[in-house]
Amino acid sequence: TDFQCPFCSRVRPALAQVEKSYAGKVRMVFKNQPLSFHKLAPLAAEAGLCAHAQGKFWQMEERLFSHQRELAPQQPQAHAQAIGLDTKKFATCLSSHAQRPALNRDVRLAAQLEVTGTPTVFVNGRKVGGAQPFGVFARVVEQEVSRAKKALAGGTPANKLYGELIAQGKSLKVRAELG
Repeated sequence: TDFQCPFCSRVRPALAQVEKSYAGKVRMVFKNQPLSFHKLAPLAAEAGLCAHAQGKFWQMEERLFSHQRELAPQQPQAHAQAIGLDTKKFATCLSSHAQRPALNRDVRLAAQLEVTGTPTVFVNGRKVGGAQPFGVFARVVEQEVSRAKKALAGGTPANKLYGELIAQGKSLKVRAELG
């Protein structure tokens, strides 16, 4: 996702509903993909990762999306204070770009998966692009829950289930310059 992307902001309620409706059956993993034409998005992504370093990523994610017009370079510090971060540690993290390697890994992963726009969601390797409504995600999740139940009934051990379910997902073709 991209913190400056209006469509990413719009999909959040549907994803929150997925988390609530499928509690214990889904896990949300956030990956950054600041788009080149969103000039404030890379710093916002680093702010999110700096908050993650203090155990408050999801609070920063909420804050950045709910204050999407407040992403200028001087504003992340106020967001950090608002969510109760150690602002000195946050400022050091952000100014030193300590989280840039993590951001770059997310960007490389998006390129490897040929993700060209935001938001893009993967459900067990199945790509769902755009700001889709809850119903679209619910259909895909229901299909994946059904597949999981069948795999478990067929003898797949629980600790191998995720690997089995994503085996047919998007394969990674790592380009030499990204590896």
